Amino acid sequence: MTAEEYLSKVKVKYSNLKNYRDTGVAGSASGEDHRVTFNTDFNRHSYYKVQYTIHSEKIDECLNHLIYSDFNTLKLEGDWEKFQKIIDTNTPNSLPDIIACTTGISWGATHSISALLMDNVGGFRITDIKEPEFVGDIDTVTTITGNHPWVENCQITVVFDDMLIQSIERPSEKYIIKFKPEIY
Repeated sequence: MTAEEYLSKVKVKYSNLKNYRDTGVAGSASGEDHRVTFNTDFNRHSYYKVQYTIHSEKIDECLNHLIYSDFNTLKLEGDWEKFQKIIDTNTPNSLPDIIACTTGISWGATHSISALLMDNVGGFRITDIKEPEFVGDIDTVTTITGNHPWVENCQITVVFDDMLIQSIERPSEKYIIKFKPEIY
């Protein structure tokens, strides 16, 4: 099996999950400057929820955000007025739009897995990296490297058998997202 075929299977796995949750951290690999802690909870038939906190030296205080949807209504809690000043726009009113809008400030924490779980979330899916290759031996945990549209050498670490993403790293930008995924 090629790395491209394996990533296609990972994409299908996430798009078929009925329930998923994770906790994690995103930010600079050194943990300095800007870091986002997050947790996601998803039930395909009932709700999507992501809660994250932005810790940044550029902002005097932490920003806390909660995005919740029952797929009919959207509920936002937290420091959205401060968020609007940072992104210089009105807060979007649909789940796909708010996920897209918060991608940058959350260092991908809101988008990376959400785009795999829900087809209506636009943007680049990490499983679509170009020229993917397995790095090292395929064991219980494997790393795949490939090119992201904005940066070369994106690395995805996946538990091989259950196909759950453990981390996404862009070494040239010293950027990493670490996930502790769970299917329930």
